[in-house]
Amino acid sequence: MMKRSSKATFVMAALVALSMSACSGSSGAQEENVSKESTPASTPTPSIDLCAATIDAIRNGSSTASLAFSCENDMSDRDLSELKLEGQDLSGVNLSGANLHRTSLYKVDLQGANLQYADLTNASLTGADLRKADLRWANFTGASLFYANLAGALCKSANFADVDIHGANIKCKGGDFSESYDSLK
Repeated sequence: MMKRSSKATFVMAALVALSMSACSGSSGAQEENVSKESTPASTPTPSIDLCAATIDAIRNGSSTASLAFSCENDMSDRDLSELKLEGQDLSGVNLSGANLHRTSLYKVDLQGANLQYADLTNASLTGADLRKADLRWANFTGASLFYANLAGALCKSANFADVDIHGANIKCKGGDFSESYDSLK
């Protein structure tokens, strides 16, 4: 339990530090004097990967922060496996090469997202909005696309083997759903 709260504190501190640095410039010289007094010139400022910190916090159940905001819309090649990202707005986000294995993407907005080469094996995309997303070469093996909307998505060379497509709009460009199934038929 202590571990979870310390990670949440770290994420909150990182967010506060980020917002404070974004607001700098309004009080100019006064802030410069404070930073010189409190930080020795030889001490480097630690670099914080806010995206990784947010992913860790979500993985540990201590945050529901927006990944798109924290990661500046680029989560390419990130390990997002087994996360619960229900309801996140990831529209237009770069998720190319991301590991989304067994990730819950329930009602996630992925409109226009880049999911090229992403691993979505056994992921739950129930009710996900994938309109106009780039799904080329993505692996959806064993995923659930219950009531997902893939209208206008680029699906050429994506793997949809053993995918449950019940109620899904699978009118995407180049998709082969011959190895998919409808669990309620």
